[in-house]
Amino acid sequence: METGRIVIDAPPDPPAPVTVNPVARLLPVAMIAAMGGMTVLYLTSTDSATRSPMFLFFPAMMLVSLIGSLVHGGRGPGRGGELHSQRAEYLRYLDTLDGALATAADEQHRSLHHAHPHPAALWTVAGGQRRWERAEDHPDFCAVRVGIGEQPSATTVVAPDLGTDDDADPVTTGAVRRLVHNRA
Repeated sequence: METGRIVIDAPPDPPAPVTVNPVARLLPVAMIAAMGGMTVLYLTSTDSATRSPMFLFFPAMMLVSLIGSLVHGGRGPGRGGELHSQRAEYLRYLDTLDGALATAADEQHRSLHHAHPHPAALWTVAGGQRRWERAEDHPDFCAVRVGIGEQPSATTVVAPDLGTDDDADPVTTGAVRRLVHNRA
């Protein structure tokens, strides 16, 4: 059984927040004012040209445009996509490490059960070739398994310093903590 050490890379820092132009923040307010003015003009006008249902199309389109700009523009340009791609790449990296740690744990389990079989399976070893495999010069000569229980992992997992930074990405830091808790 081989021992090893796996050092987990620190999660990436989230992208810096993008400052939004103040004009872009005030544009929805101007759209609300224009929409309200057109609606008031429609409702208070006695002229047949401004009372046509087609004239109401302009405030309705302004409302749709306002909702679209608030939904899309509120996140800032590109920040969500960059954060998502960083997260996805780091979570794939953690998934690869998890697979390597699971393989190492499986190999450790097989090695320990080969060297020291479960007490219920000892009768299968007693009559076979393995009965005489350990001579006096063997490293496990006279080693005895006493009871059953959990064994610590032979692979040491070294976690990065996550700190208590409020700016850290909670998804990636949580994934690191779960990996260390489950596999260390």
